[in-house]
Amino acid sequence: GAEAFWTDVVVSQQREVIIGAVANAVGINMTFLLPYSLLRKGWDREFRGLAMADLGLGLFVPFVLATGCVVVASAARFHAEPAPGFLGEVDARGEVIAPDPGLVRSFHGLLEQRLRHDLGGQAFAALGAEERRERIEALPEADRRLAAVLVRRDAFHLAGALEPLTGRTVAHTVFGLGVLGMAVSTIVILMLIAGLCVSEMLGQPSRGATQWAGALLVSIGVLGPVFWNDAKLWLAMPTAAFGMTLLPIAYLAFFALMNSRRVLGKDRPSGWKRAVGNILLAGSCAGAGASSLWVLWSKLGGWGLAVFGVFSAAVLLTRRRESAA
Repeated sequence: GAEAFWTDVVVSQQREVIIGAVANAVGINMTFLLPYSLLRKGWDREFRGLAMADLGLGLFVPFVLATGCVVVASAARFHAEPAPGFLGEVDARGEVIAPDPGLVRSFHGLLEQRLRHDLGGQAFAALGAEERRERIEALPEADRRLAAVLVRRDAFHLAGALEPLTGRTVAHTVFGLGVLGMAVSTIVILMLIAGLCVSEMLGQPSRGATQWAGALLVSIGVLGPVFWNDAKLWLAMPTAAFGMTLLPIAYLAFFALMNSRRVLGKDRPSGWKRAVGNILLAGSCAGAGASSLWVLWSKLGGWGLAVFGVFSAAVLLTRRRESAA
């Protein structure tokens, strides 16, 4: 019934957001860039304390503060709050509020899914446009309210959380600058990582023309909003899902590295430190692996698991050839 449908919608949206948040917070890009930046700075083990302070003050503290503020603002602005204009609300002057044009498509899409759930796919497809519209308008108010709550709002709507304090102009300017800064910093990081990866693949030093060519590969991303109508802020979600599928590779690599005497020599952890580290890394690998398989299954079904199997086989074959050599 309706309860089962809306439960599935809420759980699905929560999973997608959580996967995206985890992938963006501890994404595979950071596992590349952090060691690379330490090497480029020439920070060896003598700089370990400075590196930890740099990591904590430059990444952890700002991340906690920024994420905490966004979570608080989102909860205050959106939690259980219908987007205005879809339920016949009126403003202080008694005039009917018009819904945000950017949310109308998402609102009607949720109601269409609700109707399809009741009728079935074939019966829903057989409905004419006019009959479909009448059926949707006849849905109970509870369904319309839930659809208005679950429409996907973005940074432009989140900026409204500051409007009572700063006014509309300042609120949107602050959030706009924040989103721009986030986008620019992400682009710079990804370009650095791409340049590093291309240099390593070709066996070239991570500088000069090779690194520049690799870095410029990321610039093709500017075409995303052109060919995808629903880009906007939610463009980060499929990107994060792709990053989540690759995250277990980085975690497994760290797990192997922390236990390799050939690589670390006398610096390999031992005793209780090694035991605790292995337990934490094993838990991270298991969690990231489960999330990766879930993303592959939810996005690609059986094909996703097939791609995972082929990739795993290629990694094992490559590893065997390297060991034999």
